[in-house]
Amino acid sequence: NQKDNIFRRQKTKMSENTSKWMKELDDDLYLNEINLPGTHDTCAYHCIIFAKCQNRSLSEQLNAGIRYIDIRCRHKGDTFRLHHAQINLRLEFDKDVQDVCIDFLKQNPSETIVMLIKQEYTPKNNQKRFDEVLHNYIRDYTADYWHLEEKVPRLGDVRGKIVLLRRFESAIRPLGIDMTGNFSILS
Repeated sequence: NQKDNIFRRQKTKMSENTSKWMKELDDDLYLNEINLPGTHDTCAYHCIIFAKCQNRSLSEQLNAGIRYIDIRCRHKGDTFRLHHAQINLRLEFDKDVQDVCIDFLKQNPSETIVMLIKQEYTPKNNQKRFDEVLHNYIRDYTADYWHLEEKVPRLGDVRGKIVLLRRFESAIRPLGIDMTGNFSILS
């Protein structure tokens, strides 16, 4: 049947270059119409065995086709360190997540990354709110690479960008799609 042949052809194209699989998709698709491969606790690859969730670095995951990433940040000293519960992953949000994602998107502008950010573990020694710190990370150097609107976008509008999903309260608007439970993401 013709539909099955199209699927096989699409599957073959996608498997040949996993770092650029989204380029085969129609710009008019809303992101919630695409099955995005993703990982839980994406950066828990560099830690003690009982906390380890991944075997590949963030860069390796993106190159393997992962497009939904789950980032857990501890808010400490008005910076973000990556954590898995109380376990410090010894990674920083700016250089080990944001920079890696932007470098990937520069090399693969047909792609988009959906990033869920959640506050993890106990905040400590902060003068700013969690949302203010994230806004500073984004605003200072990388705003052009982020999609911060509160509604689900079409793929064509966010190619080459990181789409933010947030699991934290924010007084700053827009600052991504609210996934805290008090949200409306469709019209």
